[in-house]
Amino acid sequence: MNFSGKTVQGKTIISLQNGQQIGKLRGLVIDPDNISVAALFLESKALFKDKMIIPYDKVHSIDEIITVKNSNCLEKASIKSSLGKLVKQKITFFGTQIITEDGSILGSVDDFIFDVKTGQIKSLLVTGKIYEKILRGSAELPVSNISTIGKDAIIAKSGSKEALLLSEDGLSEKMESLKGSSSKLWSTTKDSTLKWSKQLSSTLRNLTSQKEEPLQDNDGCRLKEQEAEHCPEANQESSEDNQEIEDTKKS
Repeated sequence: MNFSGKTVQGKTIISLQNGQQIGKLRGLVIDPDNISVAALFLESKALFKDKMIIPYDKVHSIDEIITVKNSNCLEKASIKSSLGKLVKQKITFFGTQIITEDGSILGSVDDFIFDVKTGQIKSLLVTGKIYEKILRGSAELPVSNISTIGKDAIIAKSGSKEALLLSEDGLSEKMESLKGSSSKLWSTTKDSTLKWSKQLSSTLRNLTSQKEEPLQDNDGCRLKEQEAEHCPEANQESSEDNQEIEDTKKS
């Protein structure tokens, strides 16, 4: 199981031997040579109390709670011990700038992933301006690309920039996927809108046609009346024709 350095901060530490709470995790002691977690650094309950650590090989498991084998695993961070010297170096990773051997700045460490069972650090999560533009995320740099870990900077091998760009492309693929989903949604919405619009237009045409038919009949009648009013000669001829028909019938 893998955990990130940030997610374990503040977790309670319990002894499996007696169920006693030993303390809470303040931080992780990093071994820069082996690129691993060397020990757990506990919160101090008193202002001038000696710094206490738990060697990582004494850790039983890390999940919602950190469990250790027994309460005797606590050690003072003596400057004479190897772990005490690592504590003094204060290598935390967080916020440390990553620079390649050819002088390029990759970004800074936002977090790191480590193996709970072994304490071995697997990768660094790198953030920077180029990654903030892409889903506000970070790129992952495998530790195989790291040549030196120092307090002020982490040195990455030449070509590490390209490795990060591959991770960036992976994020870009997510963007393309989101873009494709949005396009599909827009296409479906557009088709539905066009279909509804056609149905509405057809309905309006039918209603308009039904209203226009009686109007045309009325207009035709009014036109005949107007013709009769403005053409008296035609009315007279029509009357004469009717009279001749009547005389013929009588005779």
